[in-house]
Amino acid sequence: MRICTLDHVRPRMRLARTIYSPDGKILLSAGVAMHPSYVGKLREIGHTSVYIADGMFDDIQVPQVVKDSTRVETITAVREVMTKLPVGGKATLTRAVKAVESMVDEILSSREMLVGLVDLKTLDDYTYAHSVNVGILTLMIARGLGYSRGEMVDLGVGAILHDVGKCQVDQAILQKPEQLTPSEFEQVKRHTQYGFDTLREEFKVNLLSAHVAYQHHERLDGSGYPRGLKSGDIIDWAKIVAVADVYDAITSDRVYRRRLPPSEGIRLLQVEAAGRLDARMVRKLTDYLVPYPIASVVRLSTGETALVISVNPKDFYRPQVKVIKDERGRSLSTQGPVVDLAQELDVSIVKAVDL
Repeated sequence: MRICTLDHVRPRMRLARTIYSPDGKILLSAGVAMHPSYVGKLREIGHTSVYIADGMFDDIQVPQVVKDSTRVETITAVREVMTKLPVGGKATLTRAVKAVESMVDEILSSREMLVGLVDLKTLDDYTYAHSVNVGILTLMIARGLGYSRGEMVDLGVGAILHDVGKCQVDQAILQKPEQLTPSEFEQVKRHTQYGFDTLREEFKVNLLSAHVAYQHHERLDGSGYPRGLKSGDIIDWAKIVAVADVYDAITSDRVYRRRLPPSEGIRLLQVEAAGRLDARMVRKLTDYLVPYPIASVVRLSTGETALVISVNPKDFYRPQVKVIKDERGRSLSTQGPVVDLAQELDVSIVKAVDL
């Protein structure tokens, strides 16, 4: 399989990975032939890319730290909580806690801890899918820090519900494509207090989990909100979720900007770490983040275009790639050369590209 932007999807290309609707139902099943109407519908709900099986790279499999079924179940659980609360419905955390326990168990048992987390979620379900991605990234940091299973579950609940307070903020403001006014931004900032109050009063979660919602926008230099706390006053759990939140946000499509590819997202995350995010938490996350995920397309220093087919665990920036276009942009057959950048030190990746 390979990642393909919708602009480059052609009729008869087959979908390599099932696509789910924002409510967790199957929208398009793996193996279906892509029809222009399907592409149009995916655009409507905010998709920009899909995984394609086109016969050339079908033996390439993208590793998953958390199974699709677990991810979808967790998104559904978060959606259930955040849609019931604003209308006065009775929401419980039973389903969400069970979903987090599944994520924790999969992460603890996984041998594959390298994340090629390419954002294929829709704008329509951004809040819910973002919350789950933040949960996954948070739990990976926690595993790297040696947290116990119980600590990971409590932290994970806080992580997937870190934005629960947004259900009490005007959705028109949250979806506004232009820069917010000072008054609008003040309303957005209140979601941290709303979230803390909801988790403590409505769901009776422990204080540390609730403080994840309250403090995840605080920054070590005091530039964050809601209280402008500095490093020593911010709990470690909130520092972890802040790192996960920033990385997933900058590598996701938003109503006001396109996502950054993982390689640029990692670089920007490291820039943010300079005095604002906890450097230790950033290092733990970047131990697992792959800048050029398997099935992504890159431009080489030779001018050739290549597909990433495996990751070099000793140097993420020098994976094994298969050349698919020559330096003049002419497509090659499936017999294009495989280049191991760990061995070919005179060749490097220039940037990620769309195909």
